[in-house]
Amino acid sequence: MHALEALANVVQVVPAAGSSVDDVKRAMFGLPGVASVQPVSAMAQVLRDLIEQMGGSFTVIESFALAPATVLAAFAFGTVAALLAPLLTARKLRRMDIPSTLRVME
Repeated sequence: MHALEALANVVQVVPAAGSSVDDVKRAMFGLPGVASVQPVSAMAQVLRDLIEQMGGSFTVIESFALAPATVLAAFAFGTVAALLAPLLTARKLRRMDIPSTLRVME
């Protein structure tokens, strides 16, 4: 292991016959420079947990998005925002000096 010092970010180890994963974890964690020792199954469990959490979020979003009133409200607010945006920024757009701005960008 010492030959990998300052060269390895991750090392995969298979327990020898008669050794358990816990034995290898205890032995590896005692080495200098080792910050974390985790079995491969830990990453799989983290991914399963994340997918499960996201699945719950998708269910909540789906129940709101399928309501016709919600779709109509979102469409109405989007349309109003799209219509008001140019009106609310017209004064700023009229004062903008586009030719000098383009010269700076070149």
